[in-house]
Amino acid sequence: MNLPRDVRILIADDESGVRKVLEQVLRDDGFHTQLAADGREALKLFEENPFLLVIADIVMPERDGIVLLLSIKALSPTTQVIIITS
Repeated sequence: MNLPRDVRILIADDESGVRKVLEQVLRDDGFHTQLAADGREALKLFEENPFLLVIADIVMPERDGIVLLLSIKALSPTTQVIIITS
């Protein structure tokens, strides 16, 4: 996927270290990121201002990555979602 640098990316993971590493790598490449510590927070942020790309852990409290994926796709079918796991 070739993304313009002004794209906002939502990172959802319950592990702080994973969020911080992904954020640093993406910001170093010029992307704008926003962080969520669980699926419910991620969906709230997405509903307030949709993202073109979401990176989400598959296992999170409140709402897991698959449920988050389905919720995001229902709101915005063109949003790309990458599911990650440890």
